[in-house]
Amino acid sequence: MAARETCRLQAAEGVSSGDGFPPHRRRQGAQARPEEAVVTEILWTPTQAEFDAFARVSGDDNPIHVDPVFSARTRFGRTVSHGMLIYSRLWAMVRAAHPGRGQVFQDMMFPNPAYAGEALVLSVVGDGPEIAVSARRQADGAVCFQGKAVLA
Repeated sequence: MAARETCRLQAAEGVSSGDGFPPHRRRQGAQARPEEAVVTEILWTPTQAEFDAFARVSGDDNPIHVDPVFSARTRFGRTVSHGMLIYSRLWAMVRAAHPGRGQVFQDMMFPNPAYAGEALVLSVVGDGPEIAVSARRQADGAVCFQGKAVLA
């Protein structure tokens, strides 16, 4: 029987510590040093076709994601990725690195847009149960997705 996966978005104001985890999920004892962390990175260039497919599957057909004419008139100047499309790619990396484990907590934010045709560096850091995930634009290093998760 497959493990049941539970996801919960944590509002920024509800997280009281600088580490991004609520008090009941904070790591106790010694913290892993960065040089000991397991890091997995891949390069991914999202496409407009992926934005369109994700919109069809998710039902999120906001024109900022799928309509180049509409998006050209916005502050972004072009279509931007669904944040959860990026997270879906990151979650696939997590599942590959941690088979059989589920997610019991997530905290995420999308500080900058990701565009079709611009390469992203997707990173998963940690060996669990607490991991960090991120996506940054390869061209300028701007972070498009930043989050933490607890695996069970």
